[in-house]
Amino acid sequence: MRRQRLCSTLLLLTLLAPLAASRAAERSTAVAEVAFTYGVRAYNHGDFAEAVRLFQEAVAADPDHRDARDWLALAQRRQSDSAVTAPGFEGLLPLRDQPRFDLRVGAAYGHDSNPVLLTTRTAGILTREVGDQVTDLDLRAATYPFYGRGSQDHRSGWSLGLTGQVKAARFQDLDILNERQWSAAVQLAWGSDPLGYLTGPLGYTRVPFGNSRFSLLLQAGRTDSRVNGEPQLTADEAALVLVAREAVFTATQVELDVQRRDYIDGFRKSDPWSVSASQLFFLGRRDRYLRLGALRGEEKDGLRSDTTSLEGTAELALPLTDRVVFQLAGSRRKDESEFHSPFFPSSRFDTTTNRIAAALSWEAARHLYVTGRASWSERRAPIQFFILSPVSLAFDEYQRTVVSAGIHWIF
Repeated sequence: MRRQRLCSTLLLLTLLAPLAASRAAERSTAVAEVAFTYGVRAYNHGDFAEAVRLFQEAVAADPDHRDARDWLALAQRRQSDSAVTAPGFEGLLPLRDQPRFDLRVGAAYGHDSNPVLLTTRTAGILTREVGDQVTDLDLRAATYPFYGRGSQDHRSGWSLGLTGQVKAARFQDLDILNERQWSAAVQLAWGSDPLGYLTGPLGYTRVPFGNSRFSLLLQAGRTDSRVNGEPQLTADEAALVLVAREAVFTATQVELDVQRRDYIDGFRKSDPWSVSASQLFFLGRRDRYLRLGALRGEEKDGLRSDTTSLEGTAELALPLTDRVVFQLAGSRRKDESEFHSPFFPSSRFDTTTNRIAAALSWEAARHLYVTGRASWSERRAPIQFFILSPVSLAFDEYQRTVVSAGIHWIF
């Protein structure tokens, strides 16, 4: 009797084994399809790290899933070799997960229609715009000692970035305007980001790829600018940035920036501050976005004495193909300044500055990008008798157009 029951049990297991294997295969295929679908969605949103993870999950569940393998290879390439646009019109930055360092080297040649910012009016003093050819050089290096400290989730926690940058502008004829600038910053960030970076007034820093609901960025640094070898401006700066990602397609960023400025080697010192807020709308993917922002700032005892500023900005980033990216930005700024001097009567100046800039970048080879940039700016000032005070010339109207073409190596 027992032997008969044992034989019956074995026979039943033998009959059910193919059915169980079939159901297990169906479950694996279903898991693979779900992971593949969400992987495509993450890829289209620009979250390539998440896309790689999901495609790997799909391949592990169904090794014969050819589409998952193809998309995995594509996502890995976008994550390791590509660059993306950075909010704030900062140009291109490498798109890699938690790199220990990154490097950007660039050179551009172009034309500046009015580098001296001479006024477009000639009442009282004869002036005219003088243009010149200019060569721009740029070197930025950064190291990231750690990511995700202080949290069990390595994609949250604190991340540290140390950055340094050197810029130079060399004019062909107006060499007295040659400019050199260096800057250094320490950046401490909390949280993660779908594209792996956070931006602030002192530039960007890398963070883990992820989808933190909130992120925090603390920045501190110094910038030194010199014209023709002589000190022009030294600024010690600190900033606080808060980012809230309300949904997949939106994010809000608030920035507080304070500075200590030293003009012309101690000629004048001031303590300006500003607060700004911007809303980002992601158009189907994270590196395609529209950004709208507003800023208010004040400066006491600056070159313009006391100034209150209001500014509105708009920025659009459009990846046209996997290798071509287009950016367009515009701003309108109103400055209300009150000048005090023991030698001239107090004067009030209200100026409005408009600016439009565009950039096009093409990935010509791995890590090598060809870029084209153009910008136009103008300042309007309802000043009728600026000859009464030479200082008023700094508040008068001007127009300026800059165009350039260059190459950048990004790693």
